[in-house]
Amino acid sequence: MFDIKGYFDFVNHKRLLCELRRKQLPLPYIKWTASFLSNREAAVCIDGMVGEMKPVENGIPQGSPISPILAAFYTAELLEIFSRIIDPGITRHPDFPTDVHLMMYVDDGNLYVSSPSLDVNTTLLEHAYKRVHDWLRTAGLAADPVKDSLCRTGMVEQHQVPTKPSGEGAK
Repeated sequence: MFDIKGYFDFVNHKRLLCELRRKQLPLPYIKWTASFLSNREAAVCIDGMVGEMKPVENGIPQGSPISPILAAFYTAELLEIFSRIIDPGITRHPDFPTDVHLMMYVDDGNLYVSSPSLDVNTTLLEHAYKRVHDWLRTAGLAADPVKDSLCRTGMVEQHQVPTKPSGEGAK
């Protein structure tokens, strides 16, 4: 499991609008989104003192009902990678034909895999996490290593000892 650090604050407007075009949304929706994201300002409030308003050039408003939908479009490419629409075979391990799957809800992601081999599962998840990490970097985002976690369910044979994944922040 992983969490995208500061997700709403770091969504790049230009990249989001390109993703909406790539998904072939009708032009009026894209223009509305561009307008929704433009001319925004914010101020910081510390101990009741409100700072000067500054322009906001990245991010989507976290409290808006449309923001989770825009967030889903922003990470659509990452989901496509794991459904093999863009990059066929990326989730396959050469020694075991098991897919790694990705589920996302806004800024939270779960990678999951199933096979009889703990070592294969560990290897698959290490490769998948690296792929997620690489994609996040290209999108101007990063996983929050403090919130990364690994959960294993199922039967463990006596001789199987889980190995710790080598990915950043893996627990």
